Amino acid sequence: MSSRFEIRLQATEGALLRTLSLIQRRGFEVREMALRPAGGEQRLKVSLADNSRDVAVLRRQIERLHDVVDVRPLTSLTPARARPGWWQSVITALAPRPRVATRGAGA
Repeated sequence: MSSRFEIRLQATEGALLRTLSLIQRRGFEVREMALRPAGGEQRLKVSLADNSRDVAVLRRQIERLHDVVDVRPLTSLTPARARPGWWQSVITALAPRPRVATRGAGA
């Protein structure tokens, strides 16, 4: 299962680079990331590849960085490609069902 975090950073020069460098130096692989501004801060959402290393230790190390305001784990979600689409639910609902022979009242 991959690990996901939302990291709030101060919008200072080099904050993002220091955070990503720490993740890489600790042996984790970033699979996905999204960065957006939030006032005087930046919000970084990071999805890490499966790893045998302890992500709790990584989280504590990230929290110690000077520019990090907060680190919050996000619940792991199934990747969008693996989730069934709405159209699959419709196809399942409309699929023909086998008929069951029933005895009529007169038979």
